[in-house]
Amino acid sequence: MDAVQISELSHRYGRTVALNGISVTVPRGVTALLGPNGAGKSTLLNLLSTAYPIQDGEVVVHGFRMTATPRLLSWQAARKTARLRRRIGLLPQNFTFHPRFTVAETLEYAAWLRKYRRPDLRARIHEVLELVDLAGTGARRLRELSGGMLRRVGIAQAIVHEPDLILLDEPANGLDPEQRVRLRQVIKALPDTMTVLVSTHLVEDVAALAARAVVLKDGRVIFTGEVPELVALAGEPGGVTTSDVERAYLALMSKADRSMMPLDER
Repeated sequence: MDAVQISELSHRYGRTVALNGISVTVPRGVTALLGPNGAGKSTLLNLLSTAYPIQDGEVVVHGFRMTATPRLLSWQAARKTARLRRRIGLLPQNFTFHPRFTVAETLEYAAWLRKYRRPDLRARIHEVLELVDLAGTGARRLRELSGGMLRRVGIAQAIVHEPDLILLDEPANGLDPEQRVRLRQVIKALPDTMTVLVSTHLVEDVAALAARAVVLKDGRVIFTGEVPELVALAGEPGGVTTSDVERAYLALMSKADRSMMPLDER
């Protein structure tokens, strides 16, 4: 069974449709969520993280089912949501932190928020810091770190409690090329047992990170599948370099634009 199953999921902000009845499955491993600004990527991550309630449709995360809940059952939904949150790790696009906290204190706090009660928490923190290439930085204050190091702390706080699902919203946002390369190496090193969904508008993230891709446009899924399948859409099967993915992505967007035009304008 796929780790995440999304069925007929819709979300509105007033009259604005952010997601329009999308259905997609996400297996374990790294999946890239690609699309232009306003495609619905952040809305989808907010729904999966339980930051937003389900308005219409259904989401199943590692066996936990989420649907729109009547008000009379709100207390039951709250308990279920609290349990689910402990199995999810999130790096938001704008990762905020207490500048006076040390790296280790930040991870301890993140573990406490998720009610993670592992007796050897210090050993777990050491393990996670090694995984994100920050070994030996536990005593450093966050205000002393570079932007790239802070993003890796963001990933560390998202995985310290051993979640099933990790949601990374534009993790390379604001980083220079060298920092982006190091961050991608960290994401690729995450255990295969985890389900990692990386929201991005950078095609190089897809080429470097993901085995699968989901492409959104105007709140709809216009592609889901293996990255080589996406590349094949450009008519040049073969590699999965950044230029390959970029050509395929642009071809897909162009095709989607044409399909939405009136027949007499195509």
